[in-house]
Amino acid sequence: MTASPPAALGRRSALGAGALVALTVLCAHFTRLGQLGLYEDDYFFIAPHLGEPLGRLWSLARQVLVAWPQGRPLNHLLPPLLGALGSAWGGLAGIYVLAAAWLSLNGLLAWLVARRLVGPTGAVVATVAYLLFPADGTKLFLVHAAHVQGAMTFLLLAWWLWLLGGWRRLLAYPVAALCLLAYESTFLPFLVVPLFVQVERPRLGRTWLAHLGGCALLVGAVGLVRVVMGEARVLEVASQPGDALDRMLSSLWMGPLTSARSLGRSAALGARSLDPLALLAAGVFVLAFLVVLRGAGPRAGDESGLPSVSSRPGAEARPPGAPPAWRVLVGALAGWSLAYALTLVNYPPTQVMGRLTSTHVAAGWPAALALGATFELLRGAGRWRGRLVVALTATWLASLVGYHHLLQRGYVGAWEEERRFWRELTLRSPDVGPGWTVLVAGTPRAPGKAILSSSWSDHLVHRQLYTAAPDGAGISFAHLGIVGRQVELVRDGEAWRWRPAFWTGAVQTIDPSRLALFEDDHGALRRVEAISLPSGQLRTTAPVPSAPRTSWPDTPVARLMFPEAFPAR
Repeated sequence: MTASPPAALGRRSALGAGALVALTVLCAHFTRLGQLGLYEDDYFFIAPHLGEPLGRLWSLARQVLVAWPQGRPLNHLLPPLLGALGSAWGGLAGIYVLAAAWLSLNGLLAWLVARRLVGPTGAVVATVAYLLFPADGTKLFLVHAAHVQGAMTFLLLAWWLWLLGGWRRLLAYPVAALCLLAYESTFLPFLVVPLFVQVERPRLGRTWLAHLGGCALLVGAVGLVRVVMGEARVLEVASQPGDALDRMLSSLWMGPLTSARSLGRSAALGARSLDPLALLAAGVFVLAFLVVLRGAGPRAGDESGLPSVSSRPGAEARPPGAPPAWRVLVGALAGWSLAYALTLVNYPPTQVMGRLTSTHVAAGWPAALALGATFELLRGAGRWRGRLVVALTATWLASLVGYHHLLQRGYVGAWEEERRFWRELTLRSPDVGPGWTVLVAGTPRAPGKAILSSSWSDHLVHRQLYTAAPDGAGISFAHLGIVGRQVELVRDGEAWRWRPAFWTGAVQTIDPSRLALFEDDHGALRRVEAISLPSGQLRTTAPVPSAPRTSWPDTPVARLMFPEAFPAR
């Protein structure tokens, strides 16, 4: 049989990888795209830019690049960019489609890098393992889909440029520096990239010296700017170096242990919680995975030199100059641990559910590379044993698809609860408008595990229901069962004072004539004339309306929350 031309094989391999990446992203993360909404930090970074003219982003870009908020300007620029571009294209669904495309881009970059380090089948496994890495459960969270996955884009692109060598290696450093401006921890796996090239002993020391020197220069420059700008977290770390060092060192083992456990724990949860849609998605994924995996090597009689699923390790078509699979495994394990060295704020790195699982995102790439190398080593242990490894790997990955469906259902449920709560609250507040204060006391419904339906951002949600203006037109809200301590609600004689924007705002006096009070009994809202607080009883002089709202505020967030009130035009 005539061997296929190398260029044709390369195109076939790339097309297969691209199709598998897109299908994995769809099957695992965005199957319920039309049922997803906005959550937590989305109301700070995404919601204000829904339908925003793209020209306004220039002024935002200038602002954040000058002010360096949180020391990470791209952290404050990429999410608004995602929100404005996506909503201009197709509303909220357009934003999620763009988020899915962004994650797919990272999957393709992961394949390009992995294909330079392990054989073709190992690269397929590493790519899919990266997309399904379960420790980071925030791939659906739009804020993280922008700045966290954006930082991973810079990391993977920097790895690819560095491995290409020559003048392109120099480009890797400014690209990697962008990680520090978006999400710092994603820079850390870049430190170990020289472990993955074959370097002659006389040049080994010079290679490492140049690499670490370049990385130190980047980190030092960014750190200096953050100190000069007075960034709070850097100053806190500098003031307590002993505590910071203890957190760094302990995170090196706590983080990898947590994310390694999640590889089995999440698969077990996914297998136990398969619903019909998840089962269908997992089946489609497995079929595509096995087809692409088999296509990565020759079928019977093929003389291309690439491996089949059952080939022995000697037949594996490894990239020229790639280190042995065991060395890739060792280097990836080192990067996996190092990825947690900057867990200084969300310490300890033991989160397994919710928004803070983004602390594991940087570890997703070296962990996936370690899994790809492990697959390559185990798969070549013999024909029947190799088939068993393929079968077990496919089953495990399918279970991870089921786990991500569990997260999807959590996001869908949180959005449904958000819409229910805000519809009921707004329905019972026909008199509320600019200048009003709305306070809810009592106990909310139990929060979801994947993402919260009520959070610190409720103040922003309520404001954006009534106005898209940045100042909020004086509309204030707090659910005291969630943020009661932060708002500093105290009695001052006959008046009540509080801090509605508790993270930055000023103390304000509550006007009792424009005050709506509610009691929350695990999700059941009731408008009342007074609520009991530790400092006394807070009363409103505004009458409780006898009839519900008949007209609804018309803002981008209101249209998302109450679509039934705005028939399609």
